[in-house]
Amino acid sequence: MPFVLRFKKILSKKDYRVLIENFFSLSVLNIINYLFPLILIPYLTRVLGVEKYGLYAFAFAIINYFVMLVNYGFDFSATKQVAIIRDEKETLNRLFSTVTTVRIMLAAISVLFLFIIVFLVDKLSSEKELIFSGIGIIISAAFIPVWFFQGLENMKLVTVVNFITRLLSTLLIFLFVKEQQDYKLALSFQSLGYLAGGVFSMILSFTAFKIKFAVPSLKELVFQIKDGWHIFLSTLGMNFYRESNTIILGFLTNFSIVGYYAAAEKLIKAIQSLTAPFVNVLFPYFGRRLNVGENIAKNMQLYKKLGVFYGILLLTISVMVLVLAPWGIKSYLSVAYISSVTNVQIMCMVIFFGGLNYYYGIIGLVNMGKEKLFAKAVWISGIFSVCICFLLSAKLLDKGASVAMVLAEFLLFIQILFYSKNGRTTRGLKTSI
Repeated sequence: MPFVLRFKKILSKKDYRVLIENFFSLSVLNIINYLFPLILIPYLTRVLGVEKYGLYAFAFAIINYFVMLVNYGFDFSATKQVAIIRDEKETLNRLFSTVTTVRIMLAAISVLFLFIIVFLVDKLSSEKELIFSGIGIIISAAFIPVWFFQGLENMKLVTVVNFITRLLSTLLIFLFVKEQQDYKLALSFQSLGYLAGGVFSMILSFTAFKIKFAVPSLKELVFQIKDGWHIFLSTLGMNFYRESNTIILGFLTNFSIVGYYAAAEKLIKAIQSLTAPFVNVLFPYFGRRLNVGENIAKNMQLYKKLGVFYGILLLTISVMVLVLAPWGIKSYLSVAYISSVTNVQIMCMVIFFGGLNYYYGIIGLVNMGKEKLFAKAVWISGIFSVCICFLLSAKLLDKGASVAMVLAEFLLFIQILFYSKNGRTTRGLKTSI
C-alpha cells in the first residue's frame, strides 16, 4: 500500500509522469523496431537458408552504414536542442527545417556514394540488385524525425505510425518471400515499410505539432553540422564494431559463416533494445537537468544512482543469456544454427558493457559537454575492433568476430570510466561515475 501511494505521488508530478509515459512509448517503439525483425529472423533463416540469409544480412549491414551517415549526430545533438527550446515555436520550426534539410542532403550524398562503391567493388556489384533494394531505408532516415518527438518527450503518435508501417512490410514478406531466390524481396519490402514510416512521420510533424517548414540559412546549416559533428564521430566509431564485423566476415569468409554470426548478433541487439528505452528517455531528461536550473548537483546524484541500477539490470540479463543460449537458439532458430550458440554466449557481455557505454557515454559525457572525449574513446575502440576482427576472424571465423566485439566494448568502457572520473565539463563541474 505505501508503494501504491508513493507511485501515485510520483504520477502526480508532471515531469515524472511525462518521463514514465515516454519510457513506455519508447519501449513499445523499440519493441516494434526489433519485434518484427525477431519474428522474421526464424522465418527468413528457414526460407532463405544459411547462405542467402548471410547475404541478406551482409547487404543490410552496408545499408546501415549509410543510415548512420544520414542520422549524423542529430539523434542526440538535435534532441538535446529540442528539449531545451521546445516552448519557443519559431525557433523550433527553424530547427526542424534545418536538421531535416541537412539529413536530406546527407541522404542524397549517401545514395550517390553507394552507387559508386557498388560498381567499383566486385563482391558488391555481383549483388547490386540486392543492395540497391535497400536504398529506401537510407532515404527514409532523412524523413523520420524520432529526434524531434523524443526531444518534445512525446513519442505516442510516432510509435503508432512505426507499428503500422513495420506491420505492412512484415506482412508483405510473409506473403511473397517463399523461397531462397526471394532474398532480394525481403530487403525491398523493408525499404517500403521504412519509406511509408518517413512519409507518415512528416505528415504527423506538420499536422499534430503544427510545424511550418522554413528554408534554412547557410549559417543555420553549418551550425547544425558542427553541433552534431562530435556525436557523429562517436556513432561512426561505434559502427566500426557494431556493423563492420558482418561486412568483414563477408569479405574474409563465406556467407554461411556470416549467417551464423549475423543471427547471433541480431539476437544480442534485440535483447539490448529491451533496455534502450531506459537510456533514450533519460537523455533529453538529463539534457535539461544537467544544464539548466539550480538543482544540477542533485540531478547528478540521481544520474549516478540510476547508473548503478542500470548496471545491475544489464549484468543480470547478460548472465541469463549466457545460461539460456543453447535452449534459445535451438528453439528459436532450429538446430541448423547450433553454431550460433557459442557466438551468443561470447557476445552476452556486449549487453552489459554496451549498455553502460551508452548510459555513461551518451547521457553522461555528451550531456556534460564532453562530446570530444567520448568521440575520441569511441574511435580508439572502433579502430581497435576493426584490426582485431580482421586478425581473429581470419583464424576463428565467426567466433573471432564475436570476441572482437566484446573486446571493443570493454575497451570503450574503460576509457569512459577514465574520462568520467577525470576532467571537467564545459560547466566546470567535476564528475565521476
